[in-house]
Amino acid sequence: MINFFIQLHKKFLLIQKADFLAPLALRLYLVPIMWMAGGHA
Repeated sequence: MINFFIQLHKKFLLIQKADFLAPLALRLYLVPIMWMAGGHA
């Protein structure tokens, strides 16, 4: 049972390393929208 939790913890650590991808993707998606909105003010 302990071995299962250790493996689960290792998988969570790998996922945690990729936590920056979601905010980065959101920013890249919103850049052209904000750029166009700011350019037509």
